[in-house]
Amino acid sequence: MPSHTRNPSNAQQRPIPRNTYRPDHGRITSTKWLAGLLAAAVLFSLAPVVYHVQVNLQTAPGWARAVVLLAAVQAVYLGWMLSAPDWSTAWVVMLVFAGVSALYAVATAMAIATPPDRAMPLGLGEVRYSARAWCGAVLAVMSLCTYLVGRFSTRWRRSFEYEKAGRESVLR
Repeated sequence: MPSHTRNPSNAQQRPIPRNTYRPDHGRITSTKWLAGLLAAAVLFSLAPVVYHVQVNLQTAPGWARAVVLLAAVQAVYLGWMLSAPDWSTAWVVMLVFAGVSALYAVATAMAIATPPDRAMPLGLGEVRYSARAWCGAVLAVMSLCTYLVGRFSTRWRRSFEYEKAGRESVLR
């Protein structure tokens, strides 16, 4: 019987192949800080929903449930970025934040452009005037977060490509 099947801890001690990419400690630390900043932005977007969640989310208006759903999706992707720190996971998180920014842009436009005598989807008509400012603020924060995580991912990928090119020239 091979030694690695007798002792399960040996499976964790296998050597990593020579050209396997591993992010350095600095990139992992930067990913953690970025995830913390993005999590703060997600919590900021949840501020108007706190009252509705404390009472009962099932009876909350549609817009409150939509905000909670968007925040949950963002939180899941942030957890994934933390569990697999890489430029590509950061890029996917950037795409998620860009999508959320687009949805808040639509909500802002609807709150501004819909006439007062018209009904708004998701029960936004009740909070029409405060939704203008709130959706605009969240749009600005999410857009900034999208830019930051996109810049972080692009710079990380560029440095990875330079490192990869250097390794390939040494191996030849």
